[in-house]
Amino acid sequence: MAGVKWTDNQQDAISARKGTVLVSAAAGSGKTAVLVERVIQIMTDTVTPVDADRLLVVTYTRAAAGEMRERINKRLDEMLAADPFNVHLRRQQMLLAKAQISTIHSFCQSLAKEFFYILDIPADFRIADDTELEILKAAAMNDVIERKYTEGDTDFLKMSDMFSTSKSDSALQKLILRLYGFLRSHPFPKRWSDEKCAMYSGAESVSKTHWGGVIRERTKVMVYFAKDIIQRNLKLLGEEPALANHKFGDIIRDDADLIDNVLARTEEGGWDDISKSLELFSRKVTLRAPDKLKDNETKLRIASNRDSVKKIIESLKALYAFSEEQCMADITELAPTVRCMFNVMNEFEEVYSEMKAERKIADYSDLEHWALKLLVKETDNGPVPTDIARLVSSRYDFVMVDEYQDANAIQDTIFKAVSDDDKKLFVVGDVKQSIYRFRQAMPEIFIKRKNRYTLYDRNANSYPSKVILDRNFRSREGITEAVNFVFRNLMSETVGEIAYTDEEKLVFGAKNYSADDAPCVSYHLLSINSTESKNK
Repeated sequence: MAGVKWTDNQQDAISARKGTVLVSAAAGSGKTAVLVERVIQIMTDTVTPVDADRLLVVTYTRAAAGEMRERINKRLDEMLAADPFNVHLRRQQMLLAKAQISTIHSFCQSLAKEFFYILDIPADFRIADDTELEILKAAAMNDVIERKYTEGDTDFLKMSDMFSTSKSDSALQKLILRLYGFLRSHPFPKRWSDEKCAMYSGAESVSKTHWGGVIRERTKVMVYFAKDIIQRNLKLLGEEPALANHKFGDIIRDDADLIDNVLARTEEGGWDDISKSLELFSRKVTLRAPDKLKDNETKLRIASNRDSVKKIIESLKALYAFSEEQCMADITELAPTVRCMFNVMNEFEEVYSEMKAERKIADYSDLEHWALKLLVKETDNGPVPTDIARLVSSRYDFVMVDEYQDANAIQDTIFKAVSDDDKKLFVVGDVKQSIYRFRQAMPEIFIKRKNRYTLYDRNANSYPSKVILDRNFRSREGITEAVNFVFRNLMSETVGEIAYTDEEKLVFGAKNYSADDAPCVSYHLLSINSTESKNK
């Protein structure tokens, strides 16, 4: 952009072109302007210019794709105004009209239309609206459920008893539909479902199962938190000798020994060992202080802290309510039900697909799976690109994807296939702005790429690389500092999936605000009465 002074990191994002690049772009960092400038500079490079129709630019909404095309065209207009006889610029403006700047679904649809004969689908298929699809889903589901009841399959009837009521099996149907929707975001759903079924057999202990592992890790986090509270109580106890030398102090010191026992069992013991240690802690005697200190501030703080610890222990006890033997028996008993659930889901998918095929209609998920079928072949060693993938990839010199934090596994596989195994791939995103989990977005894909890549070094030209756009040009400094303060204290890999490190924090970059003594942020503490809320 004429007259724009890019930051060093923005210039790196614009100029890095010899390999895979990930740009982590914070809110207000100018990432759309950077992406537009990258496209412009690629098309107008004085040494190796690339035509507009050899760029694949993908975003996640039609509006964003339209805005991207419009902004690129506007930049070309500005450049032509300054150099009206530039033939190359005029050619790029003409080619821009047919350039693949679109949503992921529009791109997949174009592939399906081109290679319909390989997919064995009608060339004149259309995308159905949500109402039509919901009607077909209901019809397909009713057909499958009725057939399963007629067959009288033991595993199905058992599953029905688990999820249905005497009046309706709507809960069972919702479960199957939810599973179907989730699996459609996976590139190889059968492999995924087989892996999940295998989780119900072969484990030597509860802790070796996926669920036991999750519970055990959760227990560690909570017990360490409880230990920290107890350490605070010991410190408070040292400030009040009258409490420390009383039986009150003995109880607090015993808390420290008991929580250490729970922690040791959590680190090294078996399932039942953890359960027994939690039970032992919960049997603690009631905390009583000398009468003259019953309203003492330190005593009240210690008592409040101890109540918090007891609540933590009680919540953990609920997770260990059943013995290892009982848990293993439940897992074994559930194995055929889980297999049945996947089988019913597969039957539903088959019937639903046949209904759509009869009507020559498709949904957006179909477009992704059709594209995947064209581009990738599943092997024992993982997915490999097909000849069509190599053909499609040869059409583009650069593949650029915006809002990559909202990509799912199947989309990630598609982009990898059309970018020559990521070699041409440039992705932009910010995991802190991921809001589409309910649409099966998988921000962990972006996180894993970001953690794997090294910071871009323009001198070394090393790839794959990441560029951090951390300057916020939109907000006052007080706002950016307030945001940093809140999320630095809240976000971690456990809460929020990422640690709020220097790579994630906002850096004040706005220069268009005048000095103002008024506070940028106000703090409001809301106390909501739960009883009143229920009544409302």
